[in-house]
Amino acid sequence: MGKRVEYLIKKYAKIRPRDLSLCAWISHQEEEKILYVSPNSHVTTLVKDHTDLAIASGWSVTYIQNTVQTVRLSTILKENNIASVKKIFIDVEGGELDVLNSFDFEMLNVGLICVEIHLTVNQRLESNAVFSYLIDNGYSCVFFEYFNFYFRK
Repeated sequence: MGKRVEYLIKKYAKIRPRDLSLCAWISHQEEEKILYVSPNSHVTTLVKDHTDLAIASGWSVTYIQNTVQTVRLSTILKENNIASVKKIFIDVEGGELDVLNSFDFEMLNVGLICVEIHLTVNQRLESNAVFSYLIDNGYSCVFFEYFNFYFRK
């Protein structure tokens, strides 16, 4: 996995030189966490419940556990002197709320937030924690396709 990430970072740095390209495990707290990596699928997550749900849903997946150091998004932004972000895309296999809780909406101006939201059977969008969190922080849902919801202030 490390080589693939390294390759992508170098590739994006060439294609988009003004972007900040890095590999980091984002969470609301800076701590060591277990990273669940499935070598036979695309799923990599810090959320144990997400792995359990995939297995319970009948996915034929296995997971390798690694310990990683998490960091708050606000720490990365502060270290790189970033106060404004045009777009942020959050697709972290069940950890979306942790990423949103890792920075202060009052301190960071984010133009557009695209976040993956999976609803459970019969769940109303308004009762989803990620959706409610963004609404409570002054964002409105302006578009969605499949699991991707786009929010703007």
